[in-house]
Amino acid sequence: MDTKVLDETKRCRSIVLERIERIVRRRRNRSIVIAVSAGGDSVALARLLAELAEPLRLRLSIGHFSHGDDDDDRADASFVADLANSLGLEVDFGRRVATRTNPSEEVARRDRLSWLGEIAQARSAGYAALGHTLDDQAETVLHRILRGSGLTGLGGIPPIRRLTSSVVLIRPLLALTRDELRGYLAAIGQSHRDDPTNADVSRTRARIRHQLLPTLKESFNPRIAAALARLADSARANRRDLDRTLAPILDDAVLSLGETEIVLNRTKIAAEPLARRAELLRTAWRRAGWGEKHMNADRWNRLARRARSGNPRRFSVGHGVEATIKDDTIHLSKAR
Repeated sequence: MDTKVLDETKRCRSIVLERIERIVRRRRNRSIVIAVSAGGDSVALARLLAELAEPLRLRLSIGHFSHGDDDDDRADASFVADLANSLGLEVDFGRRVATRTNPSEEVARRDRLSWLGEIAQARSAGYAALGHTLDDQAETVLHRILRGSGLTGLGGIPPIRRLTSSVVLIRPLLALTRDELRGYLAAIGQSHRDDPTNADVSRTRARIRHQLLPTLKESFNPRIAAALARLADSARANRRDLDRTLAPILDDAVLSLGETEIVLNRTKIAAEPLARRAELLRTAWRRAGWGEKHMNADRWNRLARRARSGNPRRFSVGHGVEATIKDDTIHLSKAR
């Protein structure tokens, strides 16, 4: 094997070993459901975890979720079944129930994660693993910058977070590039299937991948992906510090949190500087489980300014949410 390829293969194994070892070392439940689409990243994740299963005492299975039932979807499922069989792993298959045509990427992502959480719980697994890479992180951060994201959005893809009450979502490949993983697969003779939608430049994410990032890499910084990943790491660290600072203030300010209404003590919110007011409102929104996709920094700051001024008394926050300001309270209500 070529020395360079051998070194890259060792690096892939070493990084994933270190990350998984750190994650599971304090937990008895070392069962992991690996989400495998048939693409190179998730296939590499399955092969790497399979190599580590014995030394780290991991119990592995594979989960494959399809969004359709055409020839490509069936071929992907067949490929994953063969892969699972070659690794001696059990596999679960799921498919999206067609409630609408051409669901958005966000809806499709929620469907996948919801199903993955259910499968992990059914298998009594402590973890569900996804194959996001350093390149995925860079694309996510750039995408959010283009949308006018704040500090939370700049944090990009978290390496670890809770998926359900009993399942932790992990992403062990975030320090590795797609090229490194393709090199690893080639070195071990493992094939994979490419998703044709990844080349569809009518999608913003694909344009970032195939047009914007290559331009930035060639003309500005050959290590732009790593730079954006460091930005994400820094943003998440700052977000954690800010959350710790704001938590006691928000605990005092929250009067009620619900699926359709949030009520806050306006006096306690208005006493804070603009940036803190915006983050207090945003954190209350997140605690209530409301989606933030359609909220950008301008909307949070506008809401924060009106929370202090009290004018106008009633206005649209955006995306079906209305704000009503009274003397001592702020009411945020979702349209029914």
